[in-house]
Amino acid sequence: MVKTTHFGRDSYLLSEQQPLTTAEKNILIKIRDKKIWIILSSYVVLLTVLILAWAGGPYKGRRSRSITEEDIERYKVVAPILIGIFFIALTIYFVNYYFKTLHPYIKDIKAGIKELLYYEPESYKTPFFETYYIKTISKKRAIVRVTKELYDAIQPGCRACISLSPSARFVFSIAVDEKKIEFNEKNSILDL
Repeated sequence: MVKTTHFGRDSYLLSEQQPLTTAEKNILIKIRDKKIWIILSSYVVLLTVLILAWAGGPYKGRRSRSITEEDIERYKVVAPILIGIFFIALTIYFVNYYFKTLHPYIKDIKAGIKELLYYEPESYKTPFFETYYIKTISKKRAIVRVTKELYDAIQPGCRACISLSPSARFVFSIAVDEKKIEFNEKNSILDL
């Protein structure tokens, strides 16, 4: 499906959708698996801390004469309420984090399509260092570091193509004419 979309003041963007290749799908799966591991391990560790705080309490193992029966009874009433509030807050945070970071990758893997965005690129070189960039159409990441070969391929009137996943906005590649730079889960700019 090819469509032309107005993007910006005078520039037009041509976009099309194509099926994901096996390599691109594997990249998304690896990133999804890393994000699942980070989310689950963090959640389990924090829940373990809450469970230990509830089960052990601050008084267990301490022998102090200043702790009264009234303090222990107060802990038995207040601790479950506070731990319940922390549990709900952690769960809400991690569910929100899941939908912001992980769910877009799952949607893209299930859909099995990628988006190709065509536009007129602009080049940028840092004044003091030999670092080369291409200006993109993204508000989130306006410039992306590229190789010198890709930088040299940017000429007036040429066309650039960004291949990315529609929901997660993971960039698979940036191509200018015949020059192309590919990204994976290790050298990625992650998303636009």
